[in-house]
Amino acid sequence: MKQSEVCWAVRLDASRAGGAAALRLRSGIEACETGADVWLRGPEGGEELALELRRLPGADRYDVLSGGVLRAPGKRVPAGKLPEGPWVAAAAWARVEPQEGSLPAELTQCVKPRLERSGAERPANLLRAPLAAFAGWTQAASNSRLRPLAFAAPAREVLVRGEPLPPLAGTAYSENGGLAVPCGWALLPAAGAAAWRERLALADGDLALFCTDGSFERVPAAAFVRASRSAARATAGHA
Repeated sequence: MKQSEVCWAVRLDASRAGGAAALRLRSGIEACETGADVWLRGPEGGEELALELRRLPGADRYDVLSGGVLRAPGKRVPAGKLPEGPWVAAAAWARVEPQEGSLPAELTQCVKPRLERSGAERPANLLRAPLAAFAGWTQAASNSRLRPLAFAAPAREVLVRGEPLPPLAGTAYSENGGLAVPCGWALLPAAGAAAWRERLALADGDLALFCTDGSFERVPAAAFVRASRSAARATAGHA
């Protein structure tokens, strides 16, 4: 990437850089490892990318000026320069390695779910956000943007399901087989979605929304409706 094309950079502690692995799916982003730190840099990517960068745990974000000079957002004084490199494409830095297969697991009634921090890459496909913010976003979103989404609205919040998710502040989850875990966490024991669904007595289409303490909220399949401007507006009006 040409230096003139770089608009932003983030610095992460190497021990916490696993949360940035999902950025490998975006073109134009590069990575550089410098001892205890991992740096990422890239071109302008819009509000969705900016939101992803803000979600990175412990990240220091910078605007990149001419000559690789760094400046923290909202500051006037430079804060150093980008590392010289070598820089590699994020897709090469966060290469996914295949895992060995395993036999299906069984869960006894005495096993309780627990969540632990994880550096494994799990794309966000469920978002918990304020209902009013989602309803406002839908009014300006295109039909093609709304078409792959569905939502449920417990109280004054909304659960948005699908990809790509709207660029709203909230809690991002990775859902697999009806089990939704906050991004950056893993459900243990790792028995597989089918075993957990049986253990939790989830009906077809039901969603188990986990908290970091291992507790979960059951959301029935019937609670989700297709995302549309009118549905979001009506739901927000009755909340």
